[in-house]
Amino acid sequence: MITMPISAETDMRAPANARTALPPGPRGRLFIGNLPMLFGDGLATVEGWARQYGDIFFWRAFGLPFCYLTHPDHIEQVLVTRNQDFVKGVSARISPLFFGQGLITSEGELWRRQRRLMQPAFHRRQIARYGQVMVECTEKMLASWRAGQVRDLHSDLDHLTIEIVARVLFNLDLRSHIGQLEDTSRAFHARVARGPAFVYAMRFLPTPVNLRYVWTVKRFERAIYGIIHDRQSSGRSSDDLLTTLLQVRDEDGQAMSERQIRDELMTIIGAGNDTTTLALSYAWHELARHPEVEARLTAELDEVLGNRPPQVEDLPRLIYTEKVIKEALRLYPPVWAFVREATAPFEIGGYCLPPRTNFVLPPWIVHHDPRFFGQPLEFRPERWTEEFERELPKFAYFPFGGGQRTCIGASFAKMQTSLMLATMAQRFRCRLAPGFELRLRPTITLQPKAGVAVIAERR
Repeated sequence: MITMPISAETDMRAPANARTALPPGPRGRLFIGNLPMLFGDGLATVEGWARQYGDIFFWRAFGLPFCYLTHPDHIEQVLVTRNQDFVKGVSARISPLFFGQGLITSEGELWRRQRRLMQPAFHRRQIARYGQVMVECTEKMLASWRAGQVRDLHSDLDHLTIEIVARVLFNLDLRSHIGQLEDTSRAFHARVARGPAFVYAMRFLPTPVNLRYVWTVKRFERAIYGIIHDRQSSGRSSDDLLTTLLQVRDEDGQAMSERQIRDELMTIIGAGNDTTTLALSYAWHELARHPEVEARLTAELDEVLGNRPPQVEDLPRLIYTEKVIKEALRLYPPVWAFVREATAPFEIGGYCLPPRTNFVLPPWIVHHDPRFFGQPLEFRPERWTEEFERELPKFAYFPFGGGQRTCIGASFAKMQTSLMLATMAQRFRCRLAPGFELRLRPTITLQPKAGVAVIAERR
């Protein structure tokens, strides 16, 4: 699971010949570089490199240069101060078949245009309307639970978040397509299981994993195009994102292409579903391990809500609920590492990295750094006081990225996870199934290898 954090004594000074030297790092093999070292427990390997080499370290895989930055000041340089010198890294280019040119993968003027067109749909006032649907969908899922059942929370929450995303953003019932999306998700994670460098090198080979991925994505894509065509032919207008995408016009009156609408729908369904599912799965894993935290959470829910369901208006008073989510995102960041590729030579920490270097910015390491978080491997929601957050360096905590490419759905995700957690904790408590041990698999996101097995108990 989680290994020891990096040392608090990291030396940030650069060597005397810093302007010509590459950062230190593990020595690798010819051509494949350090890639074999990441097989097995890749998280522990990267943590070990951070302890050994400090805040900046360098390695290669299949000729691709990677530079890890694990200090908030360095991360801010990439995401904010000099963000114009970077594009999305190799991890964003390994799945163009699924994401196309959606917000996650697009660059330059296309990205700015799409962000501008889609931003109104994610304004706080707009997403607040979706709270009731989130709660209703969660209550419907809970109605199928029985006390004493062993549940795979990750699987249950995956179904639930698909339904919520479909209803609140597209006013659609995707239940008939859930099986297709789950097949696509499994094929995607099987394909990226060995990391972006391996996938990038093997992306054009007709391996069984690649062929299954292509087949499942194409099948789900046909379903999405069918939904778009049905809405266009019906002429039906709805207060949802799909209608917005169909109706929105640029300054010159140009509409989004059908392909671009497809890319944005696939991006939001795929990325929005996965990260919310993971955040809640890990929050419940820790609540099951820490009954004192679960007791404090339910006490707050009883005081604020009584027996009624939560509403968006309750969120400012559900302070401890928010802290539980924040701490789960710290301990298990769904996006365990962000990657940016330099478009020009980039000097940082006294080192000069060449163009096309992939800079890896890992919340997994920074969130576990004892320089910023006392007892970093402990699940302690109470750490999130106003004073603590004021003193925390800006990029010591960045589960949604940062800078101009901060996740557009961050506010939506925060509201959704809080409402879903509150609704679930009102009705049930969970304990880990006998013999279950959480094992993590760092693909593009931080996946549980065998789900999250719990026994549900009615409150």
